[in-house]
Amino acid sequence: LDEFTYLFGAGAGALQKDGKILVGGYGRILGDNNFTYIGLVRLNNDAILPIIYSKFTANQTKENITLNWQTTTELNNKYFAVERSNNAVNYTAVAQVNSVASGAAVQDYVYTDKLPLTGNNYYRLKQVDKDGKFSYSKAINISYLKPGSIQLFPNPAKDKLTVKGLNATITSTIAVLDIQGKQLLQFTAKAAAYSFSVGSLAPGTYMVRVKDDNGTAVEKFVKQ
Repeated sequence: LDEFTYLFGAGAGALQKDGKILVGGYGRILGDNNFTYIGLVRLNNDAILPIIYSKFTANQTKENITLNWQTTTELNNKYFAVERSNNAVNYTAVAQVNSVASGAAVQDYVYTDKLPLTGNNYYRLKQVDKDGKFSYSKAINISYLKPGSIQLFPNPAKDKLTVKGLNATITSTIAVLDIQGKQLLQFTAKAAAYSFSVGSLAPGTYMVRVKDDNGTAVEKFVKQ
């Protein structure tokens, strides 16, 4: 090293279609025989994570659960397998969503599960590369309660309203909302049915919302 001085020049890299990285640059060695060399290296970059997620969410819409996820980087990605579980241990693939594109760009994906499980639904994404390698996203959880699984009696109601179809083993939160969604009354129950007074409500249409560990159900009723 006493006889030579190394001068390193500029370099550049490019992402290729197959997800590999091509890096090039030049340098100069100063000594008895000065010369410049050029280097070109193609990196396998197998250790680089092929997917970067910026969002992964689940929401219940009527009888469906809609999954939304967003990626900011995709390298060599072929498709996503949507996997579902009721215990966060044993997962089953329920859908396949193809990759939109490859590269460092924001991509949005949507999948609607039209047959969700009653109770807990755990979802994760299995990202599969073009070469067969794969990785998993984090798991997310949403509790699902099928609309219409509660019953309101009598309907129309005058003085009292009874909610049936509750889970007697867990605590349910019962709320009465006006048609704009404003909460007017709230109760808690741990029984299969629960009755409460609606005599203070003005005549009109209202909603009863029931929430428990298994999800949310909403039904309308008429106050006479």
